[in-house]
Amino acid sequence: FSDTPVAKLDTQTIQTYYLNAHLLDGKGKLSNRTVLHIHRVFRQALKRAVLLRKLAYDPTDLVKPPKPVKPEIEALDEKELMSLFKGFEGNRLYAPVVVAATTALRRGELLALRWKDIKADILSVTRSLSETKAGGLVFKSPKTESSIRPIDLLPLTVETLRRHAVEQKKAQLAAGPLWKNDEGLIFPTLDGSCWRPSSFTSAFIDHVRAIGFTGTQLKNLRHTHISQLLRAGVNPKLVAARAGHASVKMTMDVYAKFLPADQKRAALTLEAVLQAAALPG
Repeated sequence: FSDTPVAKLDTQTIQTYYLNAHLLDGKGKLSNRTVLHIHRVFRQALKRAVLLRKLAYDPTDLVKPPKPVKPEIEALDEKELMSLFKGFEGNRLYAPVVVAATTALRRGELLALRWKDIKADILSVTRSLSETKAGGLVFKSPKTESSIRPIDLLPLTVETLRRHAVEQKKAQLAAGPLWKNDEGLIFPTLDGSCWRPSSFTSAFIDHVRAIGFTGTQLKNLRHTHISQLLRAGVNPKLVAARAGHASVKMTMDVYAKFLPADQKRAALTLEAVLQAAALPG
């Protein structure tokens, strides 16, 4: 609002600001969700101004912020996923792609994994690798408290990790003293150091394009695993726990379209229950 005094702010000025949010930084339109976040913070500030008698009323009371647009979830079906795996065979991204697509790990969680985080066929998510604006890499706690979780691994995943461990040992021996994997990372770079998240994504995109999966993004692997579990009839509560969602509601809000729409089976099940209740004795 430039030099506009707080007392001069009005509903129309703020509403116009929201409608023209794409002019804020000159780099493209801000998403509705970002504008909504701005509105919530700004609204708290103006309410404080009213309490301090800097404003007679809160002009945001009558402002209508934009509604966030839910992103379209894209996921691969089972045949497409197996085809993707085949396309990555022989590539150093094969193992992390298999793990991501069979555990629903987020990128940072995947790249922060250590061999000590796996016991038998159970993987423990305890941290995440993050890339700072300054370009540095830091390990931090996962996205939410519920993101700290155990994940039972598929036999396919266990076997993939076993073979990956053998290949990594060969790479370590070849690198000799140049090997930098002090963290015991499962998915480091070629010299054993942390794999920068942005570089990992770029490598993934380059290869999916090379094998004809144009349009497939890294996050689609997480969506794929969650959607396949729901389609298979796995209890949404278990799916939410495996994905590290804060609540089952979040899982249902985002992935509801993947639930099996078996209305006929539901009707017949209820019919059988009612008929049993109507039987004498």
